[in-house]
Formats: sequence, structure tokens, C-alpha cells
Amino acid sequence: MRELNGVDCATKLNVSLARGLKSNGIQYVARYLGNSWKSMDKTEADAILDAGLKIVSIWETNPTNAAYFTKEKGILDAKEASSYANTIEQTEGSAIYFAVD
Repeated sequence: MRELNGVDCATKLNVSLARGLKSNGIQYVARYLGNSWKSMDKTEADAILDAGLKIVSIWETNPTNAAYFTKEKGILDAKEASSYANTIEQTEGSAIYFAVD
């Protein structure tokens, strides 16, 4: 089985940081979708992809109690996450993970 090396970070990445990760053996970066201080935008996604890294995204809203987890909320979160992934042109078929705090 092939080993993949990746990082998950809240830090916004620019071209220089993304290239530095790639040169140190990182193959993918997990970054956040949405409208928060830690979310990536299209410019950041382009910097990550241009550096030769893959993107794995994370959708996080407010999953801090069991009542949050309903079928309806899951469907809504999936639609919103997919919309943000399309906005940054995340690679079709790549993963979106959903945070559970």
C-alpha cells in the first residue's frame, strides 16, 4: 500500500508555504470550507494546487452536541459543503470531511 503524507491546518497557505510543504514530502493538505477565519478561498486553493498538492476539505459548522446530528442537518451540510467546494473548484471526486467536535 502506498503511503500518503498530508497535513491538516487552519493556517491560510500562500504559494511559498504550499511549495515548502510539497518540497518536504507533503502530498495533500486538509483545509476548511465555509465562511470562517480558517476557511480557504479560491486564491488559496489555486496556490495549493499550483504547488502540486492535493486538497482534502473539511466542513465544520457547529457540531458540538448530539441534537445537531439529524438526517435533515446532514443533507443541508452536505449541500452547503458541496457548494463551497465548487466555488474553490475542488477536484471532482476528492474528499470532503465533516468535523464532529
